[in-house]
Amino acid sequence: MSQDRQRQRELLNVIKDFYNRYQTALDTHRSTIDKFYHNDGHILFDGKMYKSPYSAKMFWVNLPTSVHSIRTFNHNMYTMSPTKTIFIICATGSVTFGEKVHTYSQSLTCNYENDNMMIYSDDYRLMN
Repeated sequence: MSQDRQRQRELLNVIKDFYNRYQTALDTHRSTIDKFYHNDGHILFDGKMYKSPYSAKMFWVNLPTSVHSIRTFNHNMYTMSPTKTIFIICATGSVTFGEKVHTYSQSLTCNYENDNMMIYSDDYRLMN
């Protein structure tokens, strides 16, 4: 296997691990969610902007308990330098807030630099 192919597989594992940890934090450890966002990061939730990691955390903490179930998961990666890669992660699925089930779509723009991934932009939309 070529080095490029091996690197691609390693990065795919990084992406999947990151998103799984992020989803787990959303559902069970919301008080830690700000650690996933870059200092300049933000979330756009159903059209409303939260412009800092702290704002994102406070938004999530004030929602009812959630359970996410991922149906689709896709990504694109753009290598900016040997140590910096931009990832676009797109996921859809169902989320239960309290007793109400919704379909959701989410698109994350993440920076992966020096073995650390951070969210710059999180666009989360409830579909129903």
